[in-house]
Amino acid sequence: MIRPLALLCTGLLAGAFGYTQFSVVPTFDAVPLAVHLPFRVELMSMNSIVMQSLMALGFVTSLWYTLTLPKQPSSPPAPTGRTRLAAVIAAAPPTSRTRLAAVIAAAARTNRARLAAAAAPALVAASFLITRFGNVPINQEIRGWSPSDPPSGYADRLDRWELFHDLRTATAVAAFLILLLVTEHQTRSRTPQAAPPATSPHPTDRPM
Repeated sequence: MIRPLALLCTGLLAGAFGYTQFSVVPTFDAVPLAVHLPFRVELMSMNSIVMQSLMALGFVTSLWYTLTLPKQPSSPPAPTGRTRLAAVIAAAPPTSRTRLAAVIAAAARTNRARLAAAAAPALVAASFLITRFGNVPINQEIRGWSPSDPPSGYADRLDRWELFHDLRTATAVAAFLILLLVTEHQTRSRTPQAAPPATSPHPTDRPM
């Protein structure tokens, strides 16, 4: 249950930032400042709770999903353990041997998948920090601007806001893509692989 929730929350966050990036910001640039600023202030008031909630949910669900991934020992087994494991694999029938080797290989990759998944909540947290210390202070400045008489250098402040937005969009999209790749990896590793048919020596292949 937590996996689809994590994908949903991080996907909505990435989609919301992406929509602003490719639709809202170009619209701001296309309209007169007298229209831009009042609409922007109202939009900030509406988006404040929504975006903070999405970032909080994205962080919690992605962290929860990371913690639910199975954890395997990171240190290699002792030489005696490796010898016994190799003996068990060698003694198994050909069909079981192939499946057992696939299971062991998947277990060895689990730590890497867990480490990759841990990057998702870190990236969501980065989106929040960029928003809190980058976009929000500029938003507070914009609230005090007069549409008919904006302060000098206002265009530079708007450009800086867009830079921060580009950064938080990139981190949010990266978090969603990482979870998507980890989920795909986990799904493939749990899918049983068809073992190749066992072959027996042909009578004509026996040494003369």
